[in-house]
Amino acid sequence: MTNDDTMMFQDEDEPVTTAVGVPVAPPWRILVVDDDIEVHAITRLALRQFRFEDRTLELISAYSAAEARKLLSNTTDIALILLDVVMETDEAGLDLVRYIRQVIGNRAVRIVLRTGQPGIAPRGIVISDFDINDYKDKTELTHDRLIACAIVALRSYRDIMRVEASNLALRRIAESATGLFRENTMYRLVEYGVVQLAAVLGESEVVFCVRQLDHSSMKPEIDLVAGTGRYSACIGKPYARVLAAEEAKAVERCLSDRRHRITPERAEVFIEAPDRWVGVALIPRQNAAVLADETLSPLVDMFVSLISAALENVYLVDELRRSNKATVVALADLAESKDTDTGEHVLRVARLTGEIARELNTRSHPEALDPIFVEQVGLASMLHDVGKVGIPDHILKKEGRLTPEERTIIETHPSLGGKTLEKARQLVSGSSTLTFGWEIATAHHETFDGSGYPKGLKGLQIPLSARITAVSDVFDALTMKRSYKSAWSRQDAVAYILEHSGTRFDPQVVDAFLTVIADRATSFQIQWTPVMSVGNERLDNDHQVLVELINQLGAAAGDNNRSAVEFVIDELVQYTLLHFAREEEMLEQAGYQELNEHRNLHIVLTQQVQTLRTRFLNGLTSHFQGDILEFLADWLTNHILKEDRRYISTLAKAENVIVEPVL
Repeated sequence: MTNDDTMMFQDEDEPVTTAVGVPVAPPWRILVVDDDIEVHAITRLALRQFRFEDRTLELISAYSAAEARKLLSNTTDIALILLDVVMETDEAGLDLVRYIRQVIGNRAVRIVLRTGQPGIAPRGIVISDFDINDYKDKTELTHDRLIACAIVALRSYRDIMRVEASNLALRRIAESATGLFRENTMYRLVEYGVVQLAAVLGESEVVFCVRQLDHSSMKPEIDLVAGTGRYSACIGKPYARVLAAEEAKAVERCLSDRRHRITPERAEVFIEAPDRWVGVALIPRQNAAVLADETLSPLVDMFVSLISAALENVYLVDELRRSNKATVVALADLAESKDTDTGEHVLRVARLTGEIARELNTRSHPEALDPIFVEQVGLASMLHDVGKVGIPDHILKKEGRLTPEERTIIETHPSLGGKTLEKARQLVSGSSTLTFGWEIATAHHETFDGSGYPKGLKGLQIPLSARITAVSDVFDALTMKRSYKSAWSRQDAVAYILEHSGTRFDPQVVDAFLTVIADRATSFQIQWTPVMSVGNERLDNDHQVLVELINQLGAAAGDNNRSAVEFVIDELVQYTLLHFAREEEMLEQAGYQELNEHRNLHIVLTQQVQTLRTRFLNGLTSHFQGDILEFLADWLTNHILKEDRRYISTLAKAENVIVEPVL
């Protein structure tokens, strides 16, 4: 067999397309197996202009059963075989039928036996004993009969392949279900889901675009968040710039109509997460002939329903997790509300605790850090001082040193916290935030050398959650200003932690802590300088904290660390509200004439922070890091370095104004 033996030449790797981009279905492949060269020539002549369902033919010639066997062992898309019975042997054709059906298991290809010696293989016996589709005497196959025979065989083959494709699609849908419900973030679920959707339709390329529904004043954008094949390099880029004009219009139309649309060129599949985003999976149809159009819509509906169920599952789990976090934050705030200097302390401790746990998880640690621990220990650390709710205000808020008696009373707060959480944790089976919170509240003042309180636990007797939180708590307490002390520098606080490694703190936790702090330092994109000062120590401190949050948020987003981003952005939201309220009260007491305009700027910034948080929680913003950095750069240059400087002279004239901290 040579290339000259084929009627058409197609590059199978690159589907042929028409002028308007519609893929041309590949030709029907027909194998002629006969040892008579004239039979090949006559067959080729008879079928030279044949088309079925707007598809041409590709005739392949084999001049012996052995040659055909070799070809068929490496080819699976032959639609019809016109097979001679008598070739090398009297039963060469029949032996080839057995090989096709029984050895290589090809049940789809249609086989029409042609013989010039019908007496050797009687028609009745052959049709009864062999899985063939017709048996013709060569003298019977006139031009018209050969055409009719080919049409009947190809129609049968088409229907078989469509059934197989539908069955394969259904198997893929069933197999995809496990994967869909295994994903625990919207982005990963959608990324996995749209790839599987393309596979269900027999395609390999897909691009997925979404429009966020954040209900903000910002114009909703269309984000290109996932793609395969030629689309994989387009993720995060403006969809209108990387998609062809017709594809971009198809995306916009599908999002507007909110329904599927299937054409010969592409499948446009509408997917939504109610109240969060709407999206469209655009799937170019390179194999449009594989599945019948009437079967596509039911398959798409079935798979989209599966994706929707999985999205709802992720949504509910995420809402449950967020509700759990909100409850923990409220409980922690209740305790911290009695200590006016530590309002944002728990959020900072939570973030640092989570970072240390993730760093330990990358190392060979003697204690197993399972995913639940790594995920929840940061949140649980917010409960470390919940026992303070039972400490009298006159002790907790006292300025200056405590008396020995007062020290004894305040050292009861770990036991009080443990008792508060003991009953709650017993209501939850397995490891949970309350379990780790109980460990931390009870033991975060224990020391590695056994000199701590309340039980004098030593070394690994202290839960790992408490050993990590102990470092985070002390570091944050040292670097933040309190009513009874000034803030330590970061370098001095790190030196203190390192000095007490092995005595007060777990050395392995300290080592992980040092790595985290070093990583933070290298991630600083903005450095606080005196030019940023507004001349007020409290507001300058707020701005320094905000600058640090800006840096940490940018770094966490750059690392695609969703857990870290969530903690930082929650901290940013809360700190923004506290700082703006504090600043506005100061400006009001100082008589700042442009207070209303400044307050309106705060409202806009607060809305933008909340919008960023919403877009992050929706989980489908592919260029979230860019959004964050753009917003935070604008905050620094246009607010802190511009708008805030307008009130410097007003505050300078009111130096004696004393403002109580805003809660």
